[in-house]
Amino acid sequence: MVSDMTVGIAIYGVAPGQSSLALSLGLSLFDTLGLKVSSATTPRLLVGGDHPGDHEVVDVTLAELQDQIELGNVAAFAIFNEDGAHLPWRAAFHHSIDGFGSFPHLSIQVPEDKIGPPEAWGDGLSTIFQGLKFKYAIGYRAESASSAWNYCLGNGTTKVDERENNVKFAREIPQTRGGLGRYAGSMLRMVYPLNVLNNEHCKIMVDGVPLEELIRSSSDMGKLTDLSNGLKLWILRDSQLSNANAKLGGSGCLISWQESNLRTTRRLP
Repeated sequence: MVSDMTVGIAIYGVAPGQSSLALSLGLSLFDTLGLKVSSATTPRLLVGGDHPGDHEVVDVTLAELQDQIELGNVAAFAIFNEDGAHLPWRAAFHHSIDGFGSFPHLSIQVPEDKIGPPEAWGDGLSTIFQGLKFKYAIGYRAESASSAWNYCLGNGTTKVDERENNVKFAREIPQTRGGLGRYAGSMLRMVYPLNVLNNEHCKIMVDGVPLEELIRSSSDMGKLTDLSNGLKLWILRDSQLSNANAKLGGSGCLISWQESNLRTTRRLP
């Protein structure tokens, strides 16, 4: 059976000065998955806008985008694959910076039937995870590309676990909400089918045990793999997610964890 779900990848703490590399990686990903770039956009600040970072989104050709990035005139951008059946788009690769009312991150949305199950996501995205300088990444499923995009930003009412309060993550972002940004090292957002951790994440104490040790010594906590850049790829099966979230959430390690969440929200599959 062909899945109609979207896989969302959110990459946080992306270092500045990587726009050209990010575009190259995005184009390579689209090509690998057999997705054609149908449009591209970049933000442009509005003169006399009504708030800091107020901007408009400008359509550009891919050639124009490549030229402007190489000239240093553009840093933030998005490329899309649109087929008319999946609205507003089928797949996208967003590279955002500190500005335009946003924060440094990379948000990817691709059809699950193109990238496969979670155990294949790491292989499909390995060039990005090992080529880009960043702090933390997560991978999850959503009903649509727009839901996956909004979840990356902490917007909307979607969630991956019924015990999750995604407003807590939105409040954690330093650039937009003045938050502490603890997802960069001392905490995780939640536990997902795919997680890319740095060394500080691996030292998070879970009931007195470092997270890396807990994962490697447990049969029900997924698989941890070393990447070439010092980061670690943590993949879990769907059947392992609930217990992993409960264990880390109960230990105070998850930003969005809320044991008693009585709000009615929409859950990401």
